[in-house]
Amino acid sequence: MKWIILPFVKGVLRRREGFFPHFLFLKDPEDHPRIIKRMAITEKLFSEAKLPVETIDLEGNNVFEKIFFSIHLADWTAYYLANHYKVDPEQVALVERFKDLMQS
Repeated sequence: MKWIILPFVKGVLRRREGFFPHFLFLKDPEDHPRIIKRMAITEKLFSEAKLPVETIDLEGNNVFEKIFFSIHLADWTAYYLANHYKVDPEQVALVERFKDLMQS
């Protein structure tokens, strides 16, 4: 597996050869103004670096519906991406390690 390093903002973005990152921003007009500003700046920097960015407005009539919408969207996105790249969508080493650390 070969890794390609893309410089951006602070630090580096690593990606596997044959995989191009795509960034999704989940926006809510009720977000704190600093969060809205931070997301706009990040989106601008990524776009200037020719990294694809998509913005999705959270759906829901209240905060709980928006939370479940974002969880649902993230779960299905991860599932279909894992299938596309032929990896097991259930096992993620970093998540498993996080769970282990939470138990201790």
